[in-house]
Amino acid sequence: MVALHHGPMTTTSPVSARVSAPPLPALLHPDIALWRPAVVSDAVAITRAQKAMDAVDHPDWTTPLVDVQDELASSHLDLSVDSMLALDAAGDVVAWGLVDLAPGRATRVQVYLRGGVVPALRGRGIGRVLLAWQVARGQ
Repeated sequence: MVALHHGPMTTTSPVSARVSAPPLPALLHPDIALWRPAVVSDAVAITRAQKAMDAVDHPDWTTPLVDVQDELASSHLDLSVDSMLALDAAGDVVAWGLVDLAPGRATRVQVYLRGGVVPALRGRGIGRVLLAWQVARGQ
């Protein structure tokens, strides 16, 4: 059976050619000494922060280091632009975020935002700053 096509054939240009991304917001917060993209070798520090979050958010389960390593090594992430760490004055990761553009974007574009803030620093606005950056990056 042959599929017949009636009318002109059209091709759609990539979303990036049709939609302008908003500028990324400034990453500023008085409790954060440094905002910077993650690198694969940050996996231990991110896991430490995530385990603190896990203990409060779902104490019956904790994120293993291998899961963080696998996520950071994902072939469709560019950590230099798709990740952000918030470090305190001691250099510890106190918040982290990933903006993960799902593969297979032929018919729809989907972005996953992952991350969080350690419980000891929640409620101070760090997560709002990080989330604003993630949403803008996702767009």
